[in-house]
Amino acid sequence: MRSVVFTGAAGPGAAAVIERVVRGEHDGVATVLATLPMAIPGVAVRPVDLTGVDLDAAIEGADAVVHLGAAVDSCDPGDLAPGRIVAEARAVLDAAVRCGTPEVVVVSSAVTVGALASNPVPLTEQAVVHPNPGCRAAVEFAEIERLCSEKRGPDHTITVLRSAPVVTDGEPGWLAAALRRPAMASDGGDGPGLQFLHTDDLASAITTVLRERPGGVVHVAPDGSLGAGARRELLDRPWRRVTDPLIRLWGRLSSLPAGDVERSGIDPYLTFEWTIANDRLRSLGWAPTRTNEEAFAVAFTAPPWSMLPSGRRQELLVGGAAVAAAVVAAGAGLAARRRHR
Repeated sequence: MRSVVFTGAAGPGAAAVIERVVRGEHDGVATVLATLPMAIPGVAVRPVDLTGVDLDAAIEGADAVVHLGAAVDSCDPGDLAPGRIVAEARAVLDAAVRCGTPEVVVVSSAVTVGALASNPVPLTEQAVVHPNPGCRAAVEFAEIERLCSEKRGPDHTITVLRSAPVVTDGEPGWLAAALRRPAMASDGGDGPGLQFLHTDDLASAITTVLRERPGGVVHVAPDGSLGAGARRELLDRPWRRVTDPLIRLWGRLSSLPAGDVERSGIDPYLTFEWTIANDRLRSLGWAPTRTNEEAFAVAFTAPPWSMLPSGRRQELLVGGAAVAAAVVAAGAGLAARRRHR
């Protein structure tokens, strides 16, 4: 059995990944240094500030360190102090090198490759890192990847898992959520194919690279991508069939806080292609168990009626409106009779 230290855990996505890796591969032999308090069955978790604690004491003697950082959960790096995620990753890498940890895995994000009109589809690990400058998270993840390259040496292996947007059941990560909001308010139009990685598949990817120790950059994503039309269909609700401009405006206001896309710099990633290939990880024995569509659907849970055919949904919508009108009319009639008594 190997001892694995997980750092940078910050929510249900990270907890799901750690629980699966520990249960499936390492039989509970793990230390978790979390950014936020959390409960992981059978695992002791220490909430710590990674930049303000003696990491050497926790990492010393470990066979591997897995840094999940900001790539996995719902905390938008743009909401943190500039450079925060870079400082945390640097602290972990420095401690691992000082302690002679033989294997380090750092989860990064596919936003580092950049969304460009000239991108081939899909992008391999040999693609030039070109984060869109308006997206601070992408720029900071690119710096983390540079640090990993700088810290590599003959005595330890550092693998960067460059991940598609991560989701778990009922819990989209920050990037998946940011990519979803404009689709909720969209009246139509096309956009790039997007990818969504379930935490089960991220966990199995971590297990694979811990076993195979490939080093360098490894992409992790489902096969292919999910187009704009398919995303809108999965997000569909009966009231989104209504074409009244006020309803559409309500959808925009309720699903997309003012300036959110501009603030996060995510707009290019909704305009140009940045799909990544998973061939290298597959060559190591990994295979995805969830498609993009399945991962997207479980993250953004739809109400039961959204699974009905559109014609039937419309019938229910009209029928429900008629029932509501009848109830209102009956109530008004009853109130009128009471006033005349």
